Amino acid sequence: MLIVEIVSKDDRYRDLMEKLEEYRHWGVPHIGVIDPLAKRFSTYTEIGLQNVSSLSLAECPIELTPAELFADL
Repeated sequence: MLIVEIVSKDDRYRDLMEKLEEYRHWGVPHIGVIDPLAKRFSTYTEIGLQNVSSLSLAECPIELTPAELFADL
């Protein structure tokens, strides 16, 4: 299972972190975060939020980078 949270300009950091932690407690193994304003990807794990250069899953041959997603913006 994968959840990708897309951050909006109205999201507060504290609320985002609570939502991500809730997903983790539900047992979601892969939590991605896309921040369109910063054009940045992150993943969320037990050690917290970490910026990554792409979102991908070992189980699926798909990889998405910020350059690909935001190319037309």
